[in-house]
Amino acid sequence: MYRVEFVRPALPLLRTPPTTPESVKAETASAGKLIFQAPGTAGNRLRRAVEELMDAHSVGKTKTDGRTGKRSPGSLHARIQDFGVTHPSEAECFSR
Repeated sequence: MYRVEFVRPALPLLRTPPTTPESVKAETASAGKLIFQAPGTAGNRLRRAVEELMDAHSVGKTKTDGRTGKRSPGSLHARIQDFGVTHPSEAECFSR
């Protein structure tokens, strides 16, 4: 039995369309490089890729409290839900 600890060149984790922002491609490529040595770090890179995708689609990073009117940081989950209003099938991929 073999246990993979390192692959070079790195395995591509995702196939990205040509229109994918470079920042998203960079984060997914970085995750592919780390998947065997540091899976938790690779997961964080994928989360950053989703954050970059939300930024590229101008999904707000903050939310406004309805009672006080104050702005506070929003969660990635809330951003994905907002993204789902205009891109429902794409947003569904993040909730599987």
